[in-house]
Amino acid sequence: MLAPGEFAAFTEADFNAGGAGNPVPFALSSAGDEIYLLEATAAGDPLRFAAHAAFGGTRTGESLGHFPDEGDDLYPMAATTFGATNAAVRPPGVAIHRRSTTIRTDQTRGANSSA
Repeated sequence: MLAPGEFAAFTEADFNAGGAGNPVPFALSSAGDEIYLLEATAAGDPLRFAAHAAFGGTRTGESLGHFPDEGDDLYPMAATTFGATNAAVRPPGVAIHRRSTTIRTDQTRGANSSA
């Protein structure tokens, strides 16, 4: 059980240790996925959905996190910080495209203005 303000960190290894104790493998897809957190009774019976997160594709080794930590949306992080306060959000990439245009006039089109 987590107290208010506490957090827990899990990696794929926590769920995919193998053996009879883990008959159903678990992993999130780097192509995009979603995950739900349920609140349960002390006996483990589900009470309600406590949180939901969905994300699109990520780069290899990229970590997603809430920013600020209490926020609702997930962002690519500048660094992985498993088990600690989230790092800053990774600055977005910049793409520069060069586009060349030629403005045509009647002379460059070969137009003849004889009336």
